Amino acid sequence: MSRTVKNAEKRQRWIVTSAWPYVNATPHLGNIIGSVLSGDVFARFLRLQNNTDVIYVSGSDMHGTPIAVDAIKQGITSEELAEQKHRDIVQIFTDWELQYDNYTHTHNPVHMKFTQDFYLEIQKNGYIIEEEHEGYFCPIDEMFLPDRFIEGTCPHCGQPGARGDQCDNPACGRVLESEQLLEPHCKICLIKNRDTTPIRKKTRHWYLDFPKLERQLREFIETNKYISQNAKTLCLNSIKEGLPRRAITRDLKWGIPAPFKGAENKTIYVWFEAVLGYISAVKEWAELKEQPQLFDSYWKDPNTKSVYFIGKDNIIFHWIIFPGLIFAYNKGKPPDEQLTLPYNVSSTEFLMYENDKFSKSRGIGIWADEALEIIEPDYWRYALIRNRPEGRDVSFIWSEFENSINELNDKIGNFIHRTFTFIHTKFDGKIPAMGIPDAADKEILEIIKRSSNEIGDLFYNYRLKDAISKIVDLATKGNIYLNNKKPWSLMKTNKEEAGHTFNICAQLSKTLGILLAPICPTAFRSIMNVINIDKPIHEIVWEDASKYELKAGGVIDTPIPVFQKFKLEDMLEQFRRSRDSKGLPFTLPDTLSGLEQKTTPSLNVPKESDREEGYISYKFFQQFQFKTARIKDVEEISQLDKDQKKEHLQKFILSIGKEFPYQVLYARTGKTIEQLHKYIGKDVVYLANLENLPSLAKITKDQKSIVLYAAENSQSMVLIIVDKIVRLGSKIR
Repeated sequence: MSRTVKNAEKRQRWIVTSAWPYVNATPHLGNIIGSVLSGDVFARFLRLQNNTDVIYVSGSDMHGTPIAVDAIKQGITSEELAEQKHRDIVQIFTDWELQYDNYTHTHNPVHMKFTQDFYLEIQKNGYIIEEEHEGYFCPIDEMFLPDRFIEGTCPHCGQPGARGDQCDNPACGRVLESEQLLEPHCKICLIKNRDTTPIRKKTRHWYLDFPKLERQLREFIETNKYISQNAKTLCLNSIKEGLPRRAITRDLKWGIPAPFKGAENKTIYVWFEAVLGYISAVKEWAELKEQPQLFDSYWKDPNTKSVYFIGKDNIIFHWIIFPGLIFAYNKGKPPDEQLTLPYNVSSTEFLMYENDKFSKSRGIGIWADEALEIIEPDYWRYALIRNRPEGRDVSFIWSEFENSINELNDKIGNFIHRTFTFIHTKFDGKIPAMGIPDAADKEILEIIKRSSNEIGDLFYNYRLKDAISKIVDLATKGNIYLNNKKPWSLMKTNKEEAGHTFNICAQLSKTLGILLAPICPTAFRSIMNVINIDKPIHEIVWEDASKYELKAGGVIDTPIPVFQKFKLEDMLEQFRRSRDSKGLPFTLPDTLSGLEQKTTPSLNVPKESDREEGYISYKFFQQFQFKTARIKDVEEISQLDKDQKKEHLQKFILSIGKEFPYQVLYARTGKTIEQLHKYIGKDVVYLANLENLPSLAKITKDQKSIVLYAAENSQSMVLIIVDKIVRLGSKIR
């Protein structure tokens, strides 16, 4: 598929989705790159296009047996546990700067009602049948035992503790049916230390009749232009072998009640209701906007393009099961009432960790929350997309991760920072004029002109990894151009010629900033703030990357490094500290055994009873949110103290980034306002999450820092002068 980025007369609508994470587990790096980050990057790219409407949706999969079992272990309800886990995932995705239009969950009323209505419609269309079969039943708890509510011995490897759907033994891992288990036991009874043997009992379930849909699904797969050859072969072989009927109900209380007559104690099987979240999330979004008609304009318009970002283990479900459900729902409906079929499913291969599988119990891997305790999200986003497993399984290797993020700094960040620093110091912060271009200039200008179309085509073809490679190539050519021109050597003899070179480098820097926008959103905002582009950031479009918009004489802001270098030893030590503070295992991979002596020993976190008086725990310290800011002004105000006497109070106004409002901090001091004005323009560190009221303010000073602290609060606020340029609003770790 090849598509250049250009204006269109009719607005194109896109529904971008990512696989719904199950709330029972914190996402790891493989989950992040396998769906949610890839979807976010693609959706951000689409939002930059002209004449394009895009909605990015997903949500937490809250139902099913794993969460129900864990809730029983913890002595709380399934809903309470699921809601708590959902909030945790929302926070993680927010911290990763995943920009969903609606990130919801499967236990919301819109999704539940939509799912029930959907399956009643399919039943009316003749695709749902009832069948009776035997299942395990616990006579003590008086309930049937779906998959994970039953445990026993694996019939293949002999390992005890196998679940009713799979053996947990890493050396086996066979998919099972509950009736295959040897010596089965009720999981609830095991948790409550009861020795109960379940019995076999007849139960009735509802099935989706997939054999009736084989012809439509075969035609859909064969005629789809965008399905990969591997996925097409896999799906067609499955259809050729014959699609089985699939049970869509479970004997489980936690879930969406099955709407069928006679199914009063059944719920919809989690796999068959969570997938409908792709549809209901858009419906919920439209209702929240109080524009319910938007749902039809997206899901019932055959020209809408829906794209699903998933891991390769979900290919069959998204190319066969989900389209099959839509075919069954659409039967007999007029075209304007039919739901649109998938446009494409972008699947990744698996991400391993140092050539091993992710395992939280063994401490193998990096989880999404702890990753951001090591470095900022822009670096993770870049490195994961840079090594996205698009054609084969890929392993996260620490040394390669270090190379990727330092490449971001050395090739892209340094070029941009060199350019703007030179303009700021040698040209009074004003874009110099462009002269008559020579052959080398024209080559760079042509690269800028072609960049949005060439890299845009890679995004439209879901080749996100190749898109980053192309962006790095652009920066590499920019560095070669700048080094060959040596404008710093021309400053004394031909300042105009030097300025001409920096004009072109500034144009390329702006281009790189826009091209990075889907991948590194914080860096994009930072670059646009420095160049003071002549439009609000939210109005910048992809095509702007190919325009020469920086006019001679335009004033730039004080440049700050867009990125920075990181040492592998420092990142590993931060990772080790994070694990130690939580009591989790930390082991250096075999590939890093040579670093064992270079990193500092693992922290031995003392118990509360052993901690010296006056010291706080590392866990408590992690609650402090330190950020960078710039003192923009200091004002003097007056207030009455507790004795109704007038006293002077200083108000510090801090800039924390152009897209954010100013932060105001109060201080009470005997210093004159003139003495405090010398700090204006200084970059400082401040404690962002401490209550700050005029009545609590006081200030002291030493040679290295301004110290603001609340006299009645033991959590002192410290403003430390920063000795190098950093991006405002950066978190200090």
